[in-house]
Amino acid sequence: MKSQRRSAVSLALTLATASVAAGCEYAGYGLPGATTPHDDFSDETFDAPANDQEGEAPVAEGPGEGPGEGPGEIEAPVEPEAAPAPAPEAPQGIVGPHWPGPCVVSFVPMTENATRSLGHLEYAYDDEGRTTDEWQDDDGDGEPDTHVLYERDAAGRPRTVSWDYAFDGRYDALRFYTFEEGKRMRVLDDFDNDGLFDTVTTTSVDVNGRPEMVEIDLDNDGLPELRQVLTFDATGRLAQQADFDLRTTDRATTHRYVYDAQTGHLQTVDTDAGDDGRIDEQRAYTWTAQGYAETEERQVFVYGPEGDEAFTAEKIAWRRDGDGNVLESTHQLPDGQVSRRAFYDYACWR
Repeated sequence: MKSQRRSAVSLALTLATASVAAGCEYAGYGLPGATTPHDDFSDETFDAPANDQEGEAPVAEGPGEGPGEGPGEIEAPVEPEAAPAPAPEAPQGIVGPHWPGPCVVSFVPMTENATRSLGHLEYAYDDEGRTTDEWQDDDGDGEPDTHVLYERDAAGRPRTVSWDYAFDGRYDALRFYTFEEGKRMRVLDDFDNDGLFDTVTTTSVDVNGRPEMVEIDLDNDGLPELRQVLTFDATGRLAQQADFDLRTTDRATTHRYVYDAQTGHLQTVDTDAGDDGRIDEQRAYTWTAQGYAETEERQVFVYGPEGDEAFTAEKIAWRRDGDGNVLESTHQLPDGQVSRRAFYDYACWR
């Protein structure tokens, strides 16, 4: 497979909608990464700084000082404040296409014959099909606003990820990964690239290499403020995730994963805020006959003295080709405030 590179794509094309859900493995293992940085919007090549020490992060003034890699799907109960990659809209494996990933994802409003661009995402990959670069056009003007650069180490594990928010060759935020084989992984975030880590996320793994506990130190004082505990069923599937805010005495928020007994597909994710035995939110999935996720519907349940009610908060649907590649997705909220369509282009793989 040749190294894939994409030139800037004209946003005059009617492409468009929901978020990309790249298939990331738990705790960041097997994430897409980079060995050779690319810049498809200019002739420059961007590099991000390497990790020198755990207490401080080296400050990058611009290109040419080292490279980056991407965050895991279950690395924290909350996304970092300043430097997250786009969060998946569904659990791992729901949206992942047959190809390693799309080359371009373009967004338009979900109205008939809509041509106004809401922006697009563009990706480059290395010879192994792992993401090396991401460009984000947030305003739909056809020019990138943010460049995200990924890198892996020699073992193929995530190494660093760097964000250039102004697309000026200067890195505004950095993320680093460290590993203790068979024990834990740490993700260290420097949100403002001032040379100091702001947040440290530690993921402990079980004997099978699966994440069993995630602790987030939001202010890097050595004490975690957030904790996430994960349990798996006898077949190795994620069964439950409990989120704790250690700054309060509130009970955990529990997410329970329910699978169809016949097909094994994820059926619902039931969220119990406060762990009182009542479902406060539910994400329900439908699947095609070929075994691909077709829809995700999120419902919110409200309990009150005058009665209980449930309402649909959002719905996502995926249209695929015969190989399971997502060709189009729609993301709708009932009030129409966030309704968009996304189109997925895989031309760089052909």
